[in-house]
Amino acid sequence: MTIPEERCQEKISSNKDRYRDIQRAEAVNGAYEVYEKGMRRDFVESLEKNKKAEFVRERHEKAFPEAMKHFENVVQDFLDEPDLIEYKRNLLNEMIQARYEDLQQDNAIQHLHQQVDEMFQRLVEEHWKALKEHVATIKDESEIEEAIDACQNLLRGKYGIKKAEFVADVVIAFPRISPEMVEPLLDNFRDSQLAQFKKCEDSFEMEVRYNLKVGTLNKQMEVLHLKQAEDKKRLESLEEETNAQIGEMNEVMERQRQAHEAEMAAICNPPPPQYKKKSCSIM
Repeated sequence: MTIPEERCQEKISSNKDRYRDIQRAEAVNGAYEVYEKGMRRDFVESLEKNKKAEFVRERHEKAFPEAMKHFENVVQDFLDEPDLIEYKRNLLNEMIQARYEDLQQDNAIQHLHQQVDEMFQRLVEEHWKALKEHVATIKDESEIEEAIDACQNLLRGKYGIKKAEFVADVVIAFPRISPEMVEPLLDNFRDSQLAQFKKCEDSFEMEVRYNLKVGTLNKQMEVLHLKQAEDKKRLESLEEETNAQIGEMNEVMERQRQAHEAEMAAICNPPPPQYKKKSCSIM
């Protein structure tokens, strides 16, 4: 297998892994959304403030099994990973229990989700900015994967810092929520956002390949223009040399023509004969 084929296979395998990660994350997030919808009060129920505790319990008893059923339906394609599915199941259960226990605190989990959305939106923007900084520096296609790997490492570092800061803020603001529950929640949400980061990387790769292609075409044009200039200079030199030779030939022909005309004139117009005068003496 050639290197391009190996890279292609690696990319296909990476995309499949990302797809499975996204699907597993959606199993948790989708089930949690089912629970949230089941726990939402309508207008009439919101007016019955004295029945709030009863409402929460009754809704939870109905919404919780519906959420878990949704989860089990989605993970049917991943039954070959029982440990991971059990981990996700426990994570979902912890999220739902936290939501159930925290409904009295001004919808705290919903507020946390908003903060998480904003945090990951900033991470996506920063990832794209970091990738853009590499566009002009890449001179060969072999450097594309190296640049993406470097940006991914930078992203992981930023995510680790932001996660630690976020968990610390949550523990201070909501003492009843444990860091052990928040960290997996963030990691699960990160998995669901992988497509956004992959979109940045795909756009980056497309832009780099475009720039490299344009650069190659520009170099070819430079070589062509240089060759044209050399050909023009060579042609001008040849033209000067040819003109000089023609000039010399014309001079020779002119001298020969003049000599021939002089010779013909001499033949056609010979000088008159000269007679020797006889001397006469008288004795």
